[in-house]
Amino acid sequence: MILGYFPYFWVKGGQTPGLKLFGMRVVRDRDGGPVGLGSALLRLFGLYVVDGLVLYIGFIWIFIDKRNRCWHDLIAGTVVVKRA
Repeated sequence: MILGYFPYFWVKGGQTPGLKLFGMRVVRDRDGGPVGLGSALLRLFGLYVVDGLVLYIGFIWIFIDKRNRCWHDLIAGTVVVKRA
C-alpha cells in the first residue's frame, strides 16, 4: 500500500502533498509532460533501491548534476521543476 503513494501522486498530477506545498512537480525530462506509470515505478525503484546503494551518492548527485537531478530522476527520465 505505502509503495503506491508516490507513484499515485506522480501520475495523477506530478505532485505529492509535500511537493505541492513547496510549489514543485515531477515531469518527464524530455518534454515536460506528465509522468506515466512506468516512469513513476522506475523512479520509485531508483528512489528506494539505487540511490542509497553506494553511500547515498544517488541523492548527493543533485549537487553535481547541472539540472539538480538525483539518480532516480536519471533512471526514470524525470525532473523536478518549479510549478508554473
